[in-house]
Amino acid sequence: MDARTQKAEGTRRTELRALAKEIVSGLYASEQVQRKELLNFFVSELLASAEEQESRETRRRKQAEGIAAAKRRGVQFGRQRLAVPDGFEDMARLWENGGISAGNAAAELGMSRDTFLRRAREYCAVP
Repeated sequence: MDARTQKAEGTRRTELRALAKEIVSGLYASEQVQRKELLNFFVSELLASAEEQESRETRRRKQAEGIAAAKRRGVQFGRQRLAVPDGFEDMARLWENGGISAGNAAAELGMSRDTFLRRAREYCAVP
């Protein structure tokens, strides 16, 4: 364990110790019977929270493992790319040479300006 990790762990322990003292002092403001009930409730809630956290971490780990396995199998994630409309290449070249604005080119092709720009940059980057 490196020095930074040790310091962080020490800080967490100090914070937990202070929290425990605060809880105990709050419990001792109650009567004996209530104190035991509150302490039992607190401990059960603490254990339930720890179990929930562990369950979330397990789910995240399994999900990440599943995604990695799917990527190794070549599964494609996300929406399928739409084909570029007819005349796109000519319009992209015209835009690249300054003959038309991206907005006008996109409107003529029936696509959004952002999609036109993204696809035109991809097209123009590859000769």
